[in-house]
Amino acid sequence: VWGTAWGPQGQLKLLESRDGGRRFHRQALPKGVIPESLAMTSAASGYITALKNSRVVLLHTGDSGKHWTTAAVPFVLQEFALSGTHFWAIGSSGSGQTSLYMSTDAGRSWIARGFPKLAAASPEDLSFINARFGWLWTGQSLYITHTGGMSWREETVPQNMTIAGADFVTPLVGWLSTATARYHTTNGGRTWSQIGG
Repeated sequence: VWGTAWGPQGQLKLLESRDGGRRFHRQALPKGVIPESLAMTSAASGYITALKNSRVVLLHTGDSGKHWTTAAVPFVLQEFALSGTHFWAIGSSGSGQTSLYMSTDAGRSWIARGFPKLAAASPEDLSFINARFGWLWTGQSLYITHTGGMSWREETVPQNMTIAGADFVTPLVGWLSTATARYHTTNGGRTWSQIGG
């Protein structure tokens, strides 16, 4: 079992449990690396995005974290998501243009996909639950794709909401959270109901 936790100085720590989650120990990372997000594909293999020398990098382990290698990414990495054998990344090219990229070969090659015109400067997070359905959000907006990132639709969210998190378990059922409330949808984000409100 793998996980992350915030340390006392505000740094994200990478944790591993070998007894089903009863006890966790901190996993060593290469020197100078500050982990940001974790995506494991098995007990031994996984990826993290991390800050290294003021740049976001993608690291891979195939031996339960004993060794990490930097995966070559042909763009400036901003966000990363993994669903099965598909990798997704938001990055910017040398010209500064932000795009969505997809890889189906563990990051060895990347294909540029569609990307929505964001109302805000940059996305807060990116997630996919399969090869076609995914979402990203900014502070004020939620964008959904049903085409593997080829096209995006901005969904209606409750007025004056500042989104703190978004999660879907199916293309229809999902949640949004703010600092003070949670919302639920059963129709793919077209309408939202406040939980407990």
